[in-house]
Amino acid sequence: MLVGEVNALIARLHNGRQVHYLDISPVFLGIDGRITTDVMYDHLHLTEEGYRRWEQALRPKFREFDM
Repeated sequence: MLVGEVNALIARLHNGRQVHYLDISPVFLGIDGRITTDVMYDHLHLTEEGYRRWEQALRPKFREFDM
């Protein structure tokens, strides 16, 4: 099963109350749609830039929860 297929299954669990699904994968991808080493140096672990993008992508959701 591909990542996109797994994410589609997980997304169906989103109910807006106890379960929230948010696809932030685009923030880690380059123009060519691939993970870049500036955000994941080994294509698995986030770099400082990767964590910055992750935080920026999640910040609006945290605001919804008043965090």
